[in-house]
Amino acid sequence: EKFKFLQELLVPFYPYITVGFKNMARNRTEINVAFSENFERSIRGTYPNLSVDYTLLRLSKGTLPPLISAQASLVGADLIKVTWLPNYQGTFDDQIMLTVYSPELKIADGFVGGVRRRDKECTFRFNPKLIGKTLEVYVSLVALNGARVSDNEYLGRINS
Repeated sequence: EKFKFLQELLVPFYPYITVGFKNMARNRTEINVAFSENFERSIRGTYPNLSVDYTLLRLSKGTLPPLISAQASLVGADLIKVTWLPNYQGTFDDQIMLTVYSPELKIADGFVGGVRRRDKECTFRFNPKLIGKTLEVYVSLVALNGARVSDNEYLGRINS
């Protein structure tokens, strides 16, 4: 049952997991790697009382330096703003991967690329279905050429 629970949890995250675990998927799929990373890490309890520790959910894993002091806030009914401080350890062209997730609706939304580390902020207009829902927010970095990623950072829970 824990296996099935995690498998169903990861389905909405597939577009982000395929980017976030691309470089670790040697002889396995990105989804298999994500499953292995999260099986013991983020699932709590025993059947039938299984739950997710969203603070530990892993959507990407890699060697790129993370953002510094990243924070997410709701700035409109369907608009999230993420800000961070400059980080000179990575390259300025590293791309942002932002993921928001509604546990209630089991819907993930977000984007990969288009915003760079050097931009120091971004806004994202999420799926209107998520308005009024509790959202779990994650951010990762992806090298411009896709060759490297960072570990994802959990930015917290936002009530939209």
